[in-house]
Amino acid sequence: DRDAARNAAIGGLLLRVVSSSGDVVAASEALGALYDCYAEDDLNQSVLAPMQMLQQLAGGKVAFMAASKEWLSRAKGEAKRDAEVRRTAGVVREARANLPRFIEYKVQMGMAL
Repeated sequence: DRDAARNAAIGGLLLRVVSSSGDVVAASEALGALYDCYAEDDLNQSVLAPMQMLQQLAGGKVAFMAASKEWLSRAKGEAKRDAEVRRTAGVVREARANLPRFIEYKVQMGMAL
């Protein structure tokens, strides 16, 4: 269901996790969910624009990129030995790679930064 009110509640929750959790893994999981939920452009104006999602993601991008790089560096050795850490590192890498792409894609779809 693409109901705008429900999507705004879900998007708001995920955005709060990204912006205020202080946990790289939780933020990465929430970013992945945001990318999945809002990849299409049908909710850009009714949900994403009113909550200023792109502005918030762009505003936190530098901090997230730095924190996730540091997390990946610390987890590197353990990821070789632990499958769960390896899986989690993949989630963090994916969130890192897709954050600038997601922002750029949404701007190309006509959303304002």
